[in-house]
Amino acid sequence: MLKDLFETIWQKFIRTFAFIDKEARSIYHQPRLIFLLILGPFLILLVFGIGYRNVPRSLRTLFVVPENSEIEELVEDYADSLGSRIIYAGIVHDASEADTQLREQEVDLVVLTPADPLADWENNEQSTFTLFHNEIDPFEEITIQVMGQQYADSVNEQVLLGAVENSQEEATAWQDDVSRAKDQASVIRQSLEMGNVALAQESAEELQQDLNTLTVAVGSGLEIVRQLEEASGTSSNVSESLKTELSSIQENTDQILNMSADSESAIAGGEAT
Repeated sequence: MLKDLFETIWQKFIRTFAFIDKEARSIYHQPRLIFLLILGPFLILLVFGIGYRNVPRSLRTLFVVPENSEIEELVEDYADSLGSRIIYAGIVHDASEADTQLREQEVDLVVLTPADPLADWENNEQSTFTLFHNEIDPFEEITIQVMGQQYADSVNEQVLLGAVENSQEEATAWQDDVSRAKDQASVIRQSLEMGNVALAQESAEELQQDLNTLTVAVGSGLEIVRQLEEASGTSSNVSESLKTELSSIQENTDQILNMSADSESAIAGGEAT
């Protein structure tokens, strides 16, 4: 019983190894098959290893900027802000020309810029930078998207900072106008104290007209300055200072006009008697 079982197992063992020996001899007589089985996987790994890039490649980047756009100067200044990843390839105004260069692989990336980022911001809209490329590698696509977002944020930040600087310069100019109005109010008061009522009255009326115009200009301008400062995270006391000075000058002008009216009434009453 045991002997028969042992012989059965031994026969199966012999058949198995006979099959293996047959296949081994068959492979041994086919050198090409040995080459494919042993060296093939290593060659495949070698090809993938050669094509693998641990560091993303630099992209020749062409910018499409609308004609007469204020952003063109910023694009030139900050084209290399992302380091070696961006190879600045120039600026064109025609999107079709950029598309042709991209299709002919003269450039790797095309960036379509907005015409006026500041106007977009004033309309509570996000400035959009559109990217065009021929990449099919998902890793490269994600890298380009992140890079484009960083570049857009950088340009938008510079646009806001530039707008804040311009607004602060305008506020300084308004401050000069307010100072001149303040001096003019002092001169009018002196004329009134010297008894020159007619001249004081005429000058006070002119000052009132100037104040009305200045109040409207400063009021709208200071609101823009405030919004820009909030967006850029900066702050200044120019707005409150201008409002305080304008209010003070308006009070002085009202007093002068009232004094002039009282003086004219007194003079008219004296002449009547």
